[in-house]
Amino acid sequence: MAAPVLALLLSLSLSAQPLPLFQQGKAAFEAGRLAEALQLFEKARATDPSPELLLNIAQCHRGLGRRTEAIATLEAFLAAAPNHPLRRAVENTLSDLRAEVAKSPDAPVAAKPPELTPPPKASEPEVVAPPVEPRRWPYVVGGVAVGAAVIAGVVTAVVLTRPKGGDGALPELGTLRIPSP
Repeated sequence: MAAPVLALLLSLSLSAQPLPLFQQGKAAFEAGRLAEALQLFEKARATDPSPELLLNIAQCHRGLGRRTEAIATLEAFLAAAPNHPLRRAVENTLSDLRAEVAKSPDAPVAAKPPELTPPPKASEPEVVAPPVEPRRWPYVVGGVAVGAAVIAGVVTAVVLTRPKGGDGALPELGTLRIPSP
């Protein structure tokens, strides 16, 4: 998980001089050589005071089990870049680190700590899928089929009740006689 944040930090404004140090530090971090990565990131920070380098330094401290140094470095980042897009992620990491220190200050830390994740970009609106319309075609086809069956039944009944005489007149089905008073 180190690659996304390090790639983000690489894309942010770093001057040309510390860039090789940053790239070497990134490679060392991804290879798990955290002490070497820490030294390289600190050298890069000495030539370019970009606050983003503090995030990498803090992650190295955290991975090396130096939680108090990681907390101090993240606090320095927040002071140097109060409106940075990663502020919320840094605050969440700080609260996690403080909880770890409060729980057991001497406990060892995992070799590779969880990576800071950038928050969603505020400039990108949330994409909401349009509501799905119910499929009506099965009902239409079914209705047409039922209608056709009814019509076929009526036509069949008319044909079967025709007289066999061929004059086309309908047979008399019966007459009602009303008795006279």
